[in-house]
Amino acid sequence: AYNNRGLSRKDKGDYDGAIEDFNKALELRPNYEKAYFNRGLVKHHKKDYEGAIADYNKALELNPKYAIAYNNRGIAKKDKGDYVGAIEDYNKALELEPNEPTTYVNRGIAKWSKDDFDGAIADYTKALELNPKLASAYNNRGVAKKDKGDHEDAIKDFDRALELNPNYSEAYNNRGFVKHKKGDVEGAIRDYKRAIELNQRYMLAWYNLACAYCKGGDKEKAIGALKRAFELDGSGQLKEHAKTDADLESLRADEEFKKLIK
Repeated sequence: AYNNRGLSRKDKGDYDGAIEDFNKALELRPNYEKAYFNRGLVKHHKKDYEGAIADYNKALELNPKYAIAYNNRGIAKKDKGDYVGAIEDYNKALELEPNEPTTYVNRGIAKWSKDDFDGAIADYTKALELNPKLASAYNNRGVAKKDKGDHEDAIKDFDRALELNPNYSEAYNNRGFVKHKKGDVEGAIRDYKRAIELNQRYMLAWYNLACAYCKGGDKEKAIGALKRAFELDGSGQLKEHAKTDADLESLRADEEFKKLIK
């Protein structure tokens, strides 16, 4: 009962309440691997990656064939920057469940994070063999192809992702980026604007839109989009990037731009 209530609380976003319930479930049943797994999920949501990994470790001690626990521990390792450890966990998950497409996607993300673009593309392609309707695999494969410089095939993958999920804001942003690189500024602006329609708080799409407006010679709209991007960026990293971004070169002498990047 505590485990189930914990899951319900997790789904409602009450992570602290969920952890209390999983703690209680484990007091009553100390070898309940699902409660460790579920508590790991919630800790991961709270960005407590070490705590999540510890709980997945315990779940795997209790059940060494718990494939999804290997997968999720891999995600936690990836999120803390341990890409090698993440790939090892995904490999183990795939030994146990070789036909799970999302694990191939996750391993592809870890390989992409290590700049192994060919390895990532191979994993996304395998995921799509297993599930041809996996929009995220098309989007992610498009990103890896973009990073290899294969812009035409990247756009085809983003197109397919958007056929499968017309509300996929990241795919619109990614396709816009490639169109921008290919010199299709108007096409890029349309895609960035669609991404923002779907997610008004999409900081990177606002920034990319500013770059496209700048490239197209519309300084006023570029400044407006840049302001919104900076408002959404709590870290200040985007502002630092803008100071040297070649895409914003034509704004360098603009007084409003100078004030924005101070």
